[in-house]
Amino acid sequence: MMKLHRFFQNPFASPSFGISKLLAFTNDHLAKMEAINPGGIFDGRIAATKAALQAVNNADVENGERLGLRKGRKGEKRKFRKALPGSIGKIYGAVVAKFGSKAAVMKEFFPSGRSAFIKCRDVILDDELVVLIAALTAHQSELGPDVLATAKDLRSGWLAIYEGSESSAGAKAHTEKARRDARAALQHELFLNLLMLAQNFPGQPERLNQFMQQSLLKRHSKAAQPKQDLS
Repeated sequence: MMKLHRFFQNPFASPSFGISKLLAFTNDHLAKMEAINPGGIFDGRIAATKAALQAVNNADVENGERLGLRKGRKGEKRKFRKALPGSIGKIYGAVVAKFGSKAAVMKEFFPSGRSAFIKCRDVILDDELVVLIAALTAHQSELGPDVLATAKDLRSGWLAIYEGSESSAGAKAHTEKARRDARAALQHELFLNLLMLAQNFPGQPERLNQFMQQSLLKRHSKAAQPKQDLS
């Protein structure tokens, strides 16, 4: 006997086919539902499926936009980090010119050396800049305001880039979740459509082909290459 619990499982929720196949199947299915809709019996299902399909399309567009934004922000961050050694070098040169490279006070400005700014992770860079700015502030009377202003501008620029990069990453994760949720909702509507078709055409499995082209969900195998005749 056929296992009855299988009728409660959603065949459209399978991860074996990609979103492009799901969309192709849905568009074809909707066209068939609209073409064969006696007395408008499928109007409610058509409307619900169209709404779910539009949600998937909207989520795909937003996901692509967020991805582009994130890539742009990541590029800005890489550009900043690449230019950072030169910017820190100028500040270091001004401090050395005033105190000398061997002076004990240099540890106040660069407790871990200049390399700390180059090697540290993004999340640590602001801490390094804060330490540098604190030391420059304490010795402003000796170094003058310009070096301090340069360091402050450097930190402001980094915070703007870093926070923007992190927020775009968070937004991208949010849109990816929205995309998954939209796909799940569409799969659910397709399942309800299948159940309604079975309810309207009990004992007539051949009628399914009039509404759903299952082959659109299948993975297409590569055509076998003809063997070469080496005789």
